[in-house]
Amino acid sequence: MDKRPVIMKRFTSHILSSVKEEDTDTSNMSAPNIANQPTPSYYPPGWNREQLLNRSQKELFALPTEQLDTLCKGLKAELGPQRFGAFLEEMGRTREARYDAARGDASSATNLRCSPSFIQILQYQYPSQPWGFVVFRTSSYSNQDRWTAFRRRWDEIVAPQIDEYIALPGVREAKRNLTFRWVEDPTLEDASISEIASRYRALPALPGLKHSVCLAVTPSSLSSTLDSPLPSPGSRRERGRIPFAVAVDKQYLERDYYGAEDDDIGGQLPNGHFNVALETLLQELFPLVGDQSRSPGEIGGHVRGDDVWCSGDRFGVHKAEGN
Repeated sequence: MDKRPVIMKRFTSHILSSVKEEDTDTSNMSAPNIANQPTPSYYPPGWNREQLLNRSQKELFALPTEQLDTLCKGLKAELGPQRFGAFLEEMGRTREARYDAARGDASSATNLRCSPSFIQILQYQYPSQPWGFVVFRTSSYSNQDRWTAFRRRWDEIVAPQIDEYIALPGVREAKRNLTFRWVEDPTLEDASISEIASRYRALPALPGLKHSVCLAVTPSSLSSTLDSPLPSPGSRRERGRIPFAVAVDKQYLERDYYGAEDDDIGGQLPNGHFNVALETLLQELFPLVGDQSRSPGEIGGHVRGDDVWCSGDRFGVHKAEGN
């Protein structure tokens, strides 16, 4: 059995006993840069910050309970609950990378241990064929330069989502097959959500591209993409706004959103759409719509107003400025 030394039970028990779950959300946190800083007095004798990241499970287990308590409390006091959680996750990743290297695991060379979720969907449902999304242009028909700048920025945001996995099997082929079918028609300028959904339903079957939702570039989503700095200056939580497109439910207004029982609906989008982060289109949104594991309402039904869906976990919604 592959028993990886991720984060020792004895170490994490000190966190769980004193820190609430919501305080340790690290989904949008980066590990604090603690290398090259003075070593605090609460560290075990002879240890420094960089060494702490690389200590083995055996060495941490060997610490006296009182010394381990002092270390945990000192780290939590210095970093705060969230950054402390991010630091613990970094310790786990460091140990797993060392473990992989010792086993000769090829993925350790790129610090990756498994294929991205979109690869798994492609292998089973869309092998060796185009995959991606249908995207409707509903803005900037009178300003082609602005649209060209947007398309360039779109590519800059999407490309890293697949390039970071390029050394893994199947990813190069997936990159070649990645397709965004752009629907451009001046009559779509400022089109309503219901009109976009209707136009989307009218398209022929496009396996790998035509899902339960399409994407739309509205004036607000176009502005969010052009006005957000690249590369991103920090974690999503620390940023005021992030680039997004609008995900539109294909069936919006074709069915009775309000007349059916909840069990019959399975979770709907009352407004037929939600904002989705461009930076998570491939890794987070595509797997959910690609294998039809969740309805549009189940994916984005909890997104409100100008908030942006980033992932399917409980902390996966980026709150808009002022919310």
